[in-house]
Amino acid sequence: NLSKSWIKVSSPETYWQHSVENIQVAIPQKNVLLISTGAINDLFEGIKEPAPFFLPASVKADLKLADALVYFPVLPGGGGAGKEAGLPDLPIREVWIFSRGKDEVQELTASFNLSEVKNARILEALFRLLLTMWLRETEVENLAARLQSVEVRVEEKMVRITGLFFSTPELSRFLGALIKE
Repeated sequence: NLSKSWIKVSSPETYWQHSVENIQVAIPQKNVLLISTGAINDLFEGIKEPAPFFLPASVKADLKLADALVYFPVLPGGGGAGKEAGLPDLPIREVWIFSRGKDEVQELTASFNLSEVKNARILEALFRLLLTMWLRETEVENLAARLQSVEVRVEEKMVRITGLFFSTPELSRFLGALIKE
């Protein structure tokens, strides 16, 4: 039962559009959930064979390990992850985040493909700072203890964050911060 604020659209694929927010949602096939802010037809094209865009090999490898994976082939606004926080603009090309776990604990891994890497040590520190700010915003408990298990690595043109553990409710809040206005 969908809320009355969601409208079913068939053009040419079927999806639901929120009547106030510019959000579109579709489940075109098993294990695929598409979410867009106005370009869902482009995403439909991306899952057809042969696809105009493809999942990079590193995303496909993580997909095999994941219980859930969210992939952003293009970031809203073209990247710029540091701007809102008053930090330097980051040349982020694409992002994917996946979780896997047992019982009520999920490990989150995030990968950021960059267009360039000038100084790996500075990038590691910057991503740790961004992660800390994000965790504070989602009000996770024991922030300092959580960050002890986190590893931030720069591998060629990718920043990879691993070792971040959440309970299921915490994971919902954390991922909800992704789409917060």
